[in-house]
Amino acid sequence: MNLNSKTTHILFIALIIVIVFSNSLKSDFAWDDKYLIINNPYVKDFSHIGRIFTSQLYEGSEMESNFYRPFQLISLAIDYSIWKLNPFGYHLTNVLLHIINSALLYSIVVMVSCSPPIAFLAALMFGISPAISGVTYYIPARADLLMALFVFLSVLCFIRYTGTGKKALYIISITSFILAVLCKEMAMILPFLLVVEAFRARGKNISLKPLLPYFIVLFLYIFLRVNFATQANGFTGQGFPADIPLWRRGLTDLKVIVTYIRLLLFPSGLHMERYIKPAQGLFEIGVFASAVFIASLALIIRRLSRIDRIFLYAAAWFSVCLLPVLNIYPISVFLHEMWLYLPSAGFYIFFSAFIFRILAKRIPKMALIISVTLYAAYYCLTAVAYAKTWRDSISLFNNDL
Repeated sequence: MNLNSKTTHILFIALIIVIVFSNSLKSDFAWDDKYLIINNPYVKDFSHIGRIFTSQLYEGSEMESNFYRPFQLISLAIDYSIWKLNPFGYHLTNVLLHIINSALLYSIVVMVSCSPPIAFLAALMFGISPAISGVTYYIPARADLLMALFVFLSVLCFIRYTGTGKKALYIISITSFILAVLCKEMAMILPFLLVVEAFRARGKNISLKPLLPYFIVLFLYIFLRVNFATQANGFTGQGFPADIPLWRRGLTDLKVIVTYIRLLLFPSGLHMERYIKPAQGLFEIGVFASAVFIASLALIIRRLSRIDRIFLYAAAWFSVCLLPVLNIYPISVFLHEMWLYLPSAGFYIFFSAFIFRILAKRIPKMALIISVTLYAAYYCLTAVAYAKTWRDSISLFNNDL
């Protein structure tokens, strides 16, 4: 077996993910599983499929929301048709989707970096990341897994289309975008990710004409979703963050971004109900320190991008994917670990490129291998330990407390 082959890389990543997340297969239902699965007739009979496509996410359990995610419910209905109320099958599906997403990310990074080692490390760290492990452990986070799958697939097909000119890949890419927004709203950032990709590939000779269909889909989706939201009786994006002026939300985002980076680098103290104190002004110590950190990081990224444009690509991916959850338009809370699932791909591309493009030229090879292996082991152990939190609702809420 060729240890450097792409197939071997993907199989190894899949094996590690299975080992790390195997404990999740023993977990019970938790949190919103009661409303989306156990007490939801819409997922228990395919005769309700029409209602799934014409109603909000929680209507089957008679709860209110303005979330429109029909593919999430369809995937749960498929699971129910096989597993009924055995949580094992639902957790298994989540693990399999996470493996597929890691493999798709590997394929994307191979194409943008032309480096299987960078792709391998980026996809591996994404696959075992404790900060986003809740997406795999939590069954209703199926929306994030499916959304990411179609976003990754759309990006991958778009890259291949621009390289080969095959119309079939272009059609698959656009179709994947449509499916992605039917999984979760965050998929709206896809056209902007493709702008980032087009800029990476073409530089100043970028042509936005191939992106026009994606923006048409985006504007149609926004029009329909806004209309849907005004008809919903439940949550409409108002509440705690909406009561805070935009300029203060923007300053708070500085602390949020630094917190996200910290969680990805040093994922300790993981829990679901995070609270961050809204900023009062720029010269508040936490806000000012975060602003200095982000400005310094931006300068570092600029310098690194002169060495390899993949650093700018990775930073742009991370930034673009965070935009929907930075409360520019107010949402439910200021930060959430699971919102890192898609942005973290950019973080790990940057991390891996830094290892191979920068550190590998300055640190002895064996020392670098040992350091990266120990860091990956720390990731694995932390993710495995976090599985206990998701054993059931009691353990989940106790962890929050």
